[in-house]
Amino acid sequence: MLAVAWQTLKELAIHPAEVLDQRLTEHRFISSLVLGMISYYWSMLQASEILLPPTIGGYAFWLVNFPVSLGRMVLTVLLIHLACRLVTRTRARWWELITVWGYTQLPWIVLTALASVFLATVSHTAGTEVGLFWVFVIAGIALFLSLWGLILKLQALKICYDLKGTRLFGVIALALLLNSSLVWMQRLFLTERAVVSQSAFDAMDLKADISLAGRRHFPLPFDTLTYHLRSPQRGEIVGFLPQGRESLMAIGSGFRLRLLGRIVGLPEETVEVRNGRVFLDNRELSESYVTGYPGIDLPPMQLPPGSFLILGDNRSLPSTDYGGGVVPQQRIRGRLTDVGRMKWRFLVGQWQW
Repeated sequence: MLAVAWQTLKELAIHPAEVLDQRLTEHRFISSLVLGMISYYWSMLQASEILLPPTIGGYAFWLVNFPVSLGRMVLTVLLIHLACRLVTRTRARWWELITVWGYTQLPWIVLTALASVFLATVSHTAGTEVGLFWVFVIAGIALFLSLWGLILKLQALKICYDLKGTRLFGVIALALLLNSSLVWMQRLFLTERAVVSQSAFDAMDLKADISLAGRRHFPLPFDTLTYHLRSPQRGEIVGFLPQGRESLMAIGSGFRLRLLGRIVGLPEETVEVRNGRVFLDNRELSESYVTGYPGIDLPPMQLPPGSFLILGDNRSLPSTDYGGGVVPQQRIRGRLTDVGRMKWRFLVGQWQW
């Protein structure tokens, strides 16, 4: 099995056009679907968790993600096919592109696997520096695989639609526009990636070294769909915007800083914090996740309508250190789900949270 896979990779690297043409002639439909599903699996995992009916619960989204990933691949191919129809009025059939598209994703699958091994290795050797030589080696491998993937996609378009010259570039431009619009809609209404700072991780009492490879921030995925359908609930870990940034909420979605905290007080509740312990109407809130006693104090107050009290789990830190406190709902962008926590643990080698 491994020998066949290695031979296929070598042939795709040396003779991409011949290999893709052969796969199209042989109608290797199923293998292309499997490869495409694998390539989209990791990126669609959070979407599957969000779309899964709450009544099912558990980790069933691992299985649900297979058809969701397959659907994402088919939707991508359909958008590319639409671009070809609009530019060239071709009579080619869209399932011909699906027959070879999975093979064009092989470089991305290899890159994802290598990145996973690298991150897991670096995460378990925290405190070590990544030398400049290895930075260039890693960047070179990533660039090679990215260019290889681009070449395979161009060859697929040439084979399936007989594209060349200006028509090919026109299709590429339109396909990029259509797929970028799809990604923008997904990040705005379904799930987004945002960067979280060191202070936010400290507030949640995450002690892992996040300065791996010189990085001071890490991207995390947040569920944005849920808060379009309902209000935030107590106990949820949320990503929220720094004060004064709510007017920019819809611009550059997925590329800005998010603060991190847990919702402990709901709108119009009377809340008080004594030595880091939260009291609702003079009754202490049960919080098994809290560390850092004794800590902050807040006088009794009634939260305004549409505002929440957000605190970190590490109550020895003042809320001003990480932007916590009374936060209006328009600054809350999404919640951190199980997949988000799992991706964080993978990045820093911290497997319990």
